[in-house]
Amino acid sequence: MSKAVQLYPHAVSTALGLRLRDFDDPASGRTVEITEVSRTAEDDESKTETVDGYDVSATRGWSKLSFRLTADLPTPELQRILPPTSSVDTDTAMVILMTCASTKFRHGVRLKHAGEGTWSGTAAIQRDDVKGIVTLRPQLVRATGILAVEDLPFATTAGALVAVGEPISLYVDVEPTSGRALLQSTVVIAWEDFANSDHAWRREHPDDVFHLEPFGSAPHLFLNSRYAQLREIMESDAKRGPEAVLRDMAATLIAQPALMQLATAAISGLGFDDDSGSVDVPTGWRADLLVSVLPRLYPEEPSEEDRLQRAAHELRESDGAASLLSRLGSIVQEMTASYKIIESAVRTYESSRDREEALDD
Repeated sequence: MSKAVQLYPHAVSTALGLRLRDFDDPASGRTVEITEVSRTAEDDESKTETVDGYDVSATRGWSKLSFRLTADLPTPELQRILPPTSSVDTDTAMVILMTCASTKFRHGVRLKHAGEGTWSGTAAIQRDDVKGIVTLRPQLVRATGILAVEDLPFATTAGALVAVGEPISLYVDVEPTSGRALLQSTVVIAWEDFANSDHAWRREHPDDVFHLEPFGSAPHLFLNSRYAQLREIMESDAKRGPEAVLRDMAATLIAQPALMQLATAAISGLGFDDDSGSVDVPTGWRADLLVSVLPRLYPEEPSEEDRLQRAAHELRESDGAASLLSRLGSIVQEMTASYKIIESAVRTYESSRDREEALDD
């Protein structure tokens, strides 16, 4: 896939690097468990492993996450993008833009120049402000304006971008969710007797177990109250045993096709502008689902922007949509933790069978 290249009227470096470390929760004083998410780039002679993100989803219950940021830009690159009369300390500003597509969180952190092409500082995010993935983008901008000099390709206005780097993803909660929990968090659930529904489609399909309406600001999932025992099963609070397994199996049976429909609607909502090469991203619950689905669908892509571009291009390719949907089936199974439900059902079945065999003996 060819990547879109942004052209600037002045020298801009793309060699800016960003690293995160020293994660902790200052509210409790405890260290946050972190896993580096890496990707491997290959050239003709070697392989290079680069940190693409940091997964902190294994740590539960934190209310505030603080961490240290370090940005680096090689000295030759600084000399290429800044005139000799400019001072890195006074004429530039290193800003890390933190965004969360799910919650529309947006915050900038300015780092302090530590010398020799290195900037450092600290940042913090509140747990209530973010969901899914937080993206951090390093940017070096001019802090002052200078007079333009003919034939010299330097930025001259304050605020002009002079260096960028690959974004880093901070995964705050990307673990699989049970089908039951996923239904409760993703859709508005309502019970209705389909045979007597005011909705023509549901009335004409009285034997359907559910009907999904992926419209508006929130998708609605209608469950058929004709199956009275199903509601009793779905609303069970059992923690273990056959009743819990039956509830989780029923929820997953509904959650998988429902989530497949929702994810398809979300991805289909991506628009591609042929002139600018930009991707128009849907908002609301569709954006939330894209944050969860695209990293799993395109784990090899280094950034959110690359994943959006890849999905938009694939939708336009011959057989691209079919290929996307075939992989999306596996993603949905992962998100609903289907394997856990099946393993739990097998263990419950084996335990029940062993008890029956013991009674027969």
